[in-house]
Parts: sequence; C-alpha cells; structure tokens
Amino acid sequence: MKKFALIIIVIFTASSAALNAQYVQDVVTGERLTIKRYAGIHGTPYFDEDFTTGDVHLISGEVFRDALIRYNAYENEIEYSHEGRVYSLKNHLIKEFQMRYRRGDIRDTVTFRKGFQGEGLDSETFYIVHYEGGITFIERFRQRFQEELVPGYGQPSPEKRFTPTSRYYLIREDGSVDEFRKRQSSVLNTLAETSFFGRFTDEKRRGLVQLIRQEDLDMGEARDIARLIEHYDKNY
Repeated sequence: MKKFALIIIVIFTASSAALNAQYVQDVVTGERLTIKRYAGIHGTPYFDEDFTTGDVHLISGEVFRDALIRYNAYENEIEYSHEGRVYSLKNHLIKEFQMRYRRGDIRDTVTFRKGFQGEGLDSETFYIVHYEGGITFIERFRQRFQEELVPGYGQPSPEKRFTPTSRYYLIREDGSVDEFRKRQSSVLNTLAETSFFGRFTDEKRRGLVQLIRQEDLDMGEARDIARLIEHYDKNY
C-alpha cells in the first residue's frame, strides 16, 4: 500500500512539473535567447547573472511558482530557463516577480513590480519594491550600456560595457513622487516633503537621526533606508 501511495505521489509530482512547463509556454515570447548577443561587452546586463528560483505574478492573478528566472536590467525583461534553453517572458502579461537569491551568508528575496505612475516613473518598467505602507520606497535598477574610447598603442580602441545604476523614489499617499539620493540629508529632507499636516517636526527629525546612530543604519544601503522609512511610517 505504501509503495502504491509513493507511485501516486511520484506521478503527481511529474504531472505538476509538466503542467508548469506547459503553463510557462503561454507567457514566453517563443523566441529562444542566447547570451552571445552580449559577447565582447564588459560587465553584465543582468541584476544577477545567475538564474535563481522565483515566482512570476501575472496580471490575470495567476502565479507561476519556483521558475528559474533572472532579470535583464538592460532590456527590462525577465528571462526563463527550461531544459537548458533560455526564453524571454511577455512583459505585458506580468505584474511582478520575486527572485530568491543568496549572496555570501545572506539569503534574501527581492520583489520587482511594474505599474507605478507619477513624475519620473514609467509604468512599463519593473522597479524594486523596498518598502510598502503609507509611503512606498522603490528603486529603478538598470544596467546602462556605455561605449567609450580607451587609450592604447596607436589609435584609441572602443570599449563596450554595462554599468549598474540606480535611482530611488518615495511615493506619497496622494500618489505624488519624490526622487532622493542615498545620503542621510537627502533621505530626511524627502521625508519632510512627504509628510502631511506637520508630521515631520524638528523634534522628529532629531529622533530619526538618533535612530540612525543607535541602529547604526547606513543611508548608503537601501535595506537600512527601508528600515528608517518603516519606522517613520509606523511611528510618525
């Protein structure tokens, strides 16, 4: 009886895998991709060059779970790996996706979402969501393509490379958007502009500065900025 039950479980697992493989075919472009298109370019066009497991949320509400995906931050597209082949997913069908990854001893999940609107934002671009509450903190991460002449013997030679860049935004409760830099003064000034009805007083600013010192928060790190914004959002 136990052997029979095991056979059922194995068959069910295999069937589920087949269904997932078939299901994802509905959201791929049908075009097989190759990394050779970036040959001869220094750096990487990806948020993380390695494929990692993640969940893809469709606009329809369906979720494709535990897919092997990576985000091409130059093309603004999700790539899917299946049986040694790489495909691009149809962006217009996707609302958001999460990628689970490990860097050193740190395990983390990063959420990318599109549909944000406001000054300086593009509703078709995927943004990293660092915090959501009364205020939303997002990051526009991209790999910028650059071509420059490098001095050498004789004539300068052209060098092509991808360079990572980020821009940071706070979205207010009324939908307006403020861009800021990863510096303490910029973060605090933007929070002051984001506040309503005198929420952000000098006393509260001093309280946030004290929290930064006590918690040893680095305003050059998005994770620590998110912790500060969460404290502000929940306590002020």
